[in-house]
Amino acid sequence: MQRQPLAIFQLSDTYHCLFLIALGHQFATYDENWNHVTLQNKVANYFSNFPLEPIRGLLNTGPNMLLFGDKAVYKYDKDGTKMIGDATPLKTFFRCQRQN
Repeated sequence: MQRQPLAIFQLSDTYHCLFLIALGHQFATYDENWNHVTLQNKVANYFSNFPLEPIRGLLNTGPNMLLFGDKAVYKYDKDGTKMIGDATPLKTFFRCQRQN
């Protein structure tokens, strides 16, 4: 069985690390300059309530990130490494106002 990543994104400009969450609720940071893993652990040990569905996109908004899953959008506090509020269904998040 092949393991597919749930999310891959730039974690820090300072360290040039990529953050990877894979099936099995594990994560790793990777240093592209040194070409090796710098940390590997369980998601729950470092990131409270991180969504366990595949993350299809993200929007970096200062200290927060919007994580776009298949069915919901999550607001995540990068500094506190925790979810902010409840997930918002995609249909609600992208609701457009109908103009008459």
